[in-house]
Amino acid sequence: MIRLHTFCAAALAAGLTAGFGAGPASAEKMTYLFPAPPILPSFGPLQLAKQRGYFKAAGLEVAFATAKGGVDVAKQVGVGNAEMGGGLADSPIIVRAQGIPVRSVVAFGGRGFMQLVVREDSGITTPAGLKGKNVSVMSYQDTTYYALRGMLAAAGLKVQDINAMAVGPRAVPGMVIQGKAVGCACVPDWIPPIQGAKIKIRIIKSEDYFPHMAQASLASDKLIAA
Repeated sequence: MIRLHTFCAAALAAGLTAGFGAGPASAEKMTYLFPAPPILPSFGPLQLAKQRGYFKAAGLEVAFATAKGGVDVAKQVGVGNAEMGGGLADSPIIVRAQGIPVRSVVAFGGRGFMQLVVREDSGITTPAGLKGKNVSVMSYQDTTYYALRGMLAAAGLKVQDINAMAVGPRAVPGMVIQGKAVGCACVPDWIPPIQGAKIKIRIIKSEDYFPHMAQASLASDKLIAA
């Protein structure tokens, strides 16, 4: 049985540059789902934990796989298709309402992860300005999309009042750069490419409009109880 506390300790150790001693001779195998491509800088702590041998030293053989967003990760973990996964800490709140038994067990940070990034030349200064506009999102199964919907609701808008375009993680900043979208539901990883293209942007903090959360690792109720 996967030792939940051991995984969390190894993952957090990467952020603290700590280490473990020699691990057990035989390792427990587990799958960890990422909500987006594993190469994104946001997943650095987990990649470091694996590359530096923290998981192995803790007796875990961790295989990484990719899902279609944080909400999809929460669903897959909750039904047992993977032992653990990553997403935003909001994700379990969304899927538990559908009867899926999953929870956040460790958070990477203490503030909202998704930020609304808009082109400065759009003149938009609040979520209300998105009405009738194109906005790029990673997918309709990602928690950043739900956070965007929360920001819209705070401004008295529904998602139907904008054109939310699910374009995949690589194209989210590209749509803003090309002017095909006035903004995006962005994670920090996608902001430098836009700035690198010399596009002036305005960052509208999600936490100013919606109680959005940080990145987290998710596990099922069954694994937590084991």
